[in-house]
Amino acid sequence: MTDDELRTALQQRIDEYKESSAMEKQVRAKREKLLKKRDGLGHDKLKRREQRQALGRKCIDLLAEQKRLLDLLKG
Repeated sequence: MTDDELRTALQQRIDEYKESSAMEKQVRAKREKLLKKRDGLGHDKLKRREQRQALGRKCIDLLAEQKRLLDLLKG
């Protein structure tokens, strides 16, 4: 191979590497964007679940208090 052929082949490899690197960056950016979106939705679901559980515990506490007061009234 001559020097020109080597330079051309090397330049082609460099260009291919740059293209693949740019594509990897795009894919990585899209993946991160989707993960952030998914994590945000997951956080909202988790927050709602915690709120429902807290409300359920509060209802149980109120029912227990009501039962205790009724027992006191009955004597």
